[in-house]
Amino acid sequence: MVVDSSKDGMEAQSTSIRSFVSPWRLARILFARRWWLVSAVVVTAVLGATYLLLQPNVYTSRAVILPSGESAGIGSLKDLVGLTGISMVEENSSALYPVILNSAHLRDAMLADTFSFTHGGEERSLTIADYLKTEDRDRLHRNLGSVLRVSTSARTGEIVITAETRYPRLSQMLLERQLELLEEYNQQRRQSSARNNRDYLADQATEASHTLALIEDSLLVFQQANRDWTSSGDPEAMLTIGRLQREIEIQSTGLAYLRQQLEIARFETTKDIPVVRILDAPHLPSEKSGPQRTMTLALILLVVGAATVVTILLIDVARPLVLSTNDADSRALNNEVVAAFPRTVKLVNRLTQRTKMTDTFGQTDRKTKTYESTDA
Repeated sequence: MVVDSSKDGMEAQSTSIRSFVSPWRLARILFARRWWLVSAVVVTAVLGATYLLLQPNVYTSRAVILPSGESAGIGSLKDLVGLTGISMVEENSSALYPVILNSAHLRDAMLADTFSFTHGGEERSLTIADYLKTEDRDRLHRNLGSVLRVSTSARTGEIVITAETRYPRLSQMLLERQLELLEEYNQQRRQSSARNNRDYLADQATEASHTLALIEDSLLVFQQANRDWTSSGDPEAMLTIGRLQREIEIQSTGLAYLRQQLEIARFETTKDIPVVRILDAPHLPSEKSGPQRTMTLALILLVVGAATVVTILLIDVARPLVLSTNDADSRALNNEVVAAFPRTVKLVNRLTQRTKMTDTFGQTDRKTKTYESTDA
């Protein structure tokens, strides 16, 4: 009996599914529930349009930095030889620019600045904290990352910086200030081997010049104390003067060599300073970059319409399936309980019948009393 009931339920379910898949049935269901679909689309359109119209326009300024250093043209070569994971970045290359631009050092410097501009004929003066409406440092850094974005092309190495705010001039000023801070950081903070070599040679040249001056002073003092050393023929005086002259000659030769190397190092340092090669300077945006109201609203309506259609179809197909499945399952469970506990089921049925009979007699007595009271 259980098997037959299950088969009946499965057959009913499969029959319901086959009938539901019919395109004409689907069209009839959707037409019958058309007001559900229309209501959902209209309500969503009104709410979505209201929300999007309340969103302010944003303007994006963009700047492009060309790669510099020997590592600028090495990306494609690394991909060819399979060295993508190996770092081959020079100290003076632009590969570190994204890291510097996103560093807390530059962001703290920008947070301390005040930007004055004109918008809509009105003079405005804002800090980033005023614009983002928060004073928390961590939140400012996180929100500033959504305003200023830095991306790098893996193939060409060019760096694209964008600033997106509600004010066109503010977007441009943020980019200009960020590029200024990058240039200052390159000039003041980034150290290289050429600069270290220049500083070392400068220290050595200064020390050699000081030593030479001391030896020359010693020779002058000795010659003044022994003015007649040439005629006296004193061997000790001649030995001392000769030694001092040789030391002066050695120090002079060494100092000349150090100064020559120092000039070379200075030239190399000039070449070694990282240069920010700007391809596209920050521009003043004249058209808004967002929000894309028409496209966003169309996408929302499409999603809501599709969700409504699916919901309508699921409701219409699920109702007969659930009912038929519940009937089949209840019959199967009843048969299994009867087969497992026949005596208990019989006892429960007898008690149920007696209870029904008692209820029936009680209702009859109450009706009889009611009629008697009415007649009286």
